[in-house]
Amino acid sequence: MERQQGEEMTENVKRFHKWRLVGGFIMAALLLVGILYYAFANKVQLQRVTRNLQQRVAKGEISGQVTVGAPEGILASLQDMLAGCEVKKLGLVHPAGDARRAGCEYFLAESEVPERELQDTGYVLASRRGEYWLYKTIMEEGDWMITQYGSVSGLQSMSYALVSEDGRFILLDGGHYVDMVHLRSLIETYGDRVDLWICSHFHEDHIGAITQLLAQQGDNTQRLDYVTIQELWCPPMDIDTYKTFAKEWDSIDTCETFLSEIADLDKVTRVNTGEAKKVGNLEFLFFSAYADDAPWTHEGNNCGFIFQVKGKSETMLFCCDVGNEWISERLVSIFGDMLKSDYVQMGHHGNGGLTEEAYRIVAPKAAFFDGPAWLFQDEEKYTAAKNRRLMESMGCEIMLLDDAPNSILLK
Repeated sequence: MERQQGEEMTENVKRFHKWRLVGGFIMAALLLVGILYYAFANKVQLQRVTRNLQQRVAKGEISGQVTVGAPEGILASLQDMLAGCEVKKLGLVHPAGDARRAGCEYFLAESEVPERELQDTGYVLASRRGEYWLYKTIMEEGDWMITQYGSVSGLQSMSYALVSEDGRFILLDGGHYVDMVHLRSLIETYGDRVDLWICSHFHEDHIGAITQLLAQQGDNTQRLDYVTIQELWCPPMDIDTYKTFAKEWDSIDTCETFLSEIADLDKVTRVNTGEAKKVGNLEFLFFSAYADDAPWTHEGNNCGFIFQVKGKSETMLFCCDVGNEWISERLVSIFGDMLKSDYVQMGHHGNGGLTEEAYRIVAPKAAFFDGPAWLFQDEEKYTAAKNRRLMESMGCEIMLLDDAPNSILLK
């Protein structure tokens, strides 16, 4: 009896091992089929998501060599599918910023890119299949995207980014101390490197964020999030002169900290009135800056910049916080029709700023106001509403701080 039970047990064990072996083979086969199917499905999805691009390249509808960015895992497959295109490797964290820095007309991502990052970098969704998103640029060769950013402070502020289609990244001012977190996120998108930072003047609502950033990171270049500023431009006013002419609203502490921090940067340029500079194909002409022999610039706002940027065929005038009758008369008498611009950033957030005569010479098609809604509500105290009506009467599109980010393509 015991012998019979033992033989039955042995037979059951054999059958168990047999079926386990069979089951293992089946699982392995299913896994292999799954892997092959997944690989095939991925290849089909990759083919489909790039089909339109392949056809356009094959038909010669796109002139010159097309640059496409993609994560490392699909570079080889993409290169085979897009013969004749240049394929560049992108990181996984900020593919849109990497693509812009690499000058990519298209880029592929294996997960959806946030809408905010696409707006910051100038890309839109072209197609999607399965796990692949294909994005294309809205910028042509030589274009610059200029974006106005808002402030979490609820106060008037000034922060702009200028981005070229080949990846140059310029910041203008940056806003309050409390805006540093968002600004830091934007810089991270471009690989923690700013090609040029322009600081229009030394008030906290303009240089608070950069001052906070520089003070926090110090000279610790080993930080993983260290921001490299290739070059910085600012007015030629020093702290002693600033203190001499400072009013009760001037940000002396911020100015002092800012000037102390930028002293450690490698390349700081103090820009003077009348100077012309160039970054890529973008030309800068400075109509106004602090000058010892111009007493009307010895005030916190008016010691700053007024400058014009010129792209391939369009211009934008940045008035920053400068603006009074004397400066307006000087601008009109010296520069005249040179002030004419396609876009304008209104002087002093739209409250005060240049005179009507000067703005009519500028005659822009869009005007940026860097003031919150409350600045337009008290017409006895502020002139923002009056200035808005003036620009609207000239047919201007109005860009408001509360609606930011607002972007234009400078052709």
